[in-house]
Amino acid sequence: MERDWESVGPEDAPFEQDLPVQDEQQDQEDPNHQSLYAVLNVPTTATTEQIREKYKALAVLLHPDKQSDESRRKIAEAKFRQVQRAYEVLTSPQRRAVYDALGEEGLKTNWEVGQKFKSPEELRAEFDRLTRKRTLATAESLVRARGNLTCVIDARSLFSSDEQSERKQKAISLLRPPGVRATESRTAGIRRRLRGVQAANFSVNHSFHTALTPATQFVITGTASRRGQPNFLGTVRHQYSSRLWIEAETALLNPQRTTVKGGFHPNPSTALTVQAQALHASPLPPPLTISLARKLWQDSPTEGVITYFTGSPSIPFTSSSLLIPSALNVALQSPNWSTGVQLSFAGTNLTSSWTTRPTKSLAVRFGAALGFTGFEFSIGGSDRLDFGGAIEGGLGVGCTVSAGSNGVVLKFRLTRPGQRITLPIVLSSQANPKLALFATVIPALGFIALERYIQIPARRGSKRYARLREQYAELIAERKREAEEVVVLMREQVARKVEAEQVKNGLIILEATYGASSPNHDIERLDVTTPVQALVSSSQLAIPGGRSKSGLLGFYDPCMGERKTLRIRYLFRNRTHEVAVDDMAGLLLPLKGHLVN
Repeated sequence: MERDWESVGPEDAPFEQDLPVQDEQQDQEDPNHQSLYAVLNVPTTATTEQIREKYKALAVLLHPDKQSDESRRKIAEAKFRQVQRAYEVLTSPQRRAVYDALGEEGLKTNWEVGQKFKSPEELRAEFDRLTRKRTLATAESLVRARGNLTCVIDARSLFSSDEQSERKQKAISLLRPPGVRATESRTAGIRRRLRGVQAANFSVNHSFHTALTPATQFVITGTASRRGQPNFLGTVRHQYSSRLWIEAETALLNPQRTTVKGGFHPNPSTALTVQAQALHASPLPPPLTISLARKLWQDSPTEGVITYFTGSPSIPFTSSSLLIPSALNVALQSPNWSTGVQLSFAGTNLTSSWTTRPTKSLAVRFGAALGFTGFEFSIGGSDRLDFGGAIEGGLGVGCTVSAGSNGVVLKFRLTRPGQRITLPIVLSSQANPKLALFATVIPALGFIALERYIQIPARRGSKRYARLREQYAELIAERKREAEEVVVLMREQVARKVEAEQVKNGLIILEATYGASSPNHDIERLDVTTPVQALVSSSQLAIPGGRSKSGLLGFYDPCMGERKTLRIRYLFRNRTHEVAVDDMAGLLLPLKGHLVN
């Protein structure tokens, strides 16, 4: 039975594994090396049967007899010999062991037992050592860790008005003896304001994700905060089918509670989610949250979302009997904008947001909210720094300023894959336009400084890679020519594959590019839409990790020595998905986490 990976979250993809240390070193150190595993697109742990299946598929795709043109026939013969050699080496236990241990150089050596060469037993021992190392790396990659840290800073004392300071000083002067007058110096006033800055709240949570079975995921999360009690949460998520999933989470420590969530997808354009949460010690029925999302137009990513909360008869973790009123949210949303309304006995709120991208890496978001309790405007920016590709996955930097009737808050964010640090700073508890303007201008200048003094110099630092490309210019040109020839051979077969996928609303690659991770690189990214579609089988695409994707058929390395990413935009069940993965990371399509919305 085919596995429907569309319903699995992005953290659950099982192909970021199989990290062959030897292959990775060769890909980075030897420009002439092309992994035999990459030629067949199989992991280093592939069985002989799996290798045979990949070989048969590529043989059909590249067989010379399928080419009527003589020039194309010669190209197909060369590529077919390359595929055939990879198949012969990897299906031979002895040659595969030599290749896994020592790569291409090992295959060039006459492995006869003698004084100058290792014995078969010594070679097997070396191979077993590398296998254990890869197995450990695989186990570590399957258990993924994620962490979030939030620290709320109360900095209102820094920006309190002079009238408030004078009132405090008058109150203090009442305690002094008559006739004694004390004045506060400017330095003492600054120290007093700085002493007033304190952490209003601090929370941290860390989670470990692992797959129990291909359809069942397990997550354990530890949480702690300054205001609440620490706790451990255990979560099990099971995918019954491509349309139905269920998730259960329970708190292992007091206050104990259980949350049950389920989702149903009657068709590719509709999703229904239901959630219930109950305290173990409470006899009251648990509140329900019901959400219905539907794609409004076939060719548009715009969705309509309706969410209803039944209300809670009590406030958790307190002895109060106050009610949490029911609420109804109606929203329209797309990748660049959203608008919605919340109806509740506690008040009605209108919200709206719009996002624009001045550059490829910089995003600016404007938001507004208006309700019976007040108003709020926000502006935020986020940028991804890669320091010329030096940081794998990039470093996300974000800042948002929220100002309204309830005060001014400046929020900083720092993100890495699986990690997030959030620092909200409360500047004022009242509306203050001047302070809001100040809090907006300073971060904006910070983003400009990052671009000018970090991003641009990092891109200039990539000039050393330009010299490397000049050194291997002939090799790069040859690889480019070979890749273009393979794409020509693939087109007819890939067109038939696309038609077959369209009939069953399967996996269709709309656009795929491969190149430098830096968004502002001077080298144009390689169009690999056809080669990636050729790898699709039964509406699924699997590219093992641990080696460069430049060795795949139809690929080549356009920016030698630099970090690279593969970016794919694809359709599955008529819904648009997008994903970007590091050159050495594994990839599995389709996944629910790749949905544009």
